[in-house]
Amino acid sequence: MPYDQVVAQLNTDFNPLTAFIALEGPLGADIQNLLEVTGIQQDLLDPVLGLVGTLGGLVTS
Repeated sequence: MPYDQVVAQLNTDFNPLTAFIALEGPLGADIQNLLEVTGIQQDLLDPVLGLVGTLGGLVTS
């Protein structure tokens, strides 16, 4: 079998990006749900990121 056909078949059978997307999507949703349910996002992350954004605005302006 020619090399290009072997590579094409490997790309069809195993695509690491597809595997990553299949894993990352549900994992990201689970982390987001955990942050929302526990209140970590509202109580800790949002104020910290808001402060970082404000300070970044001072530096870049």
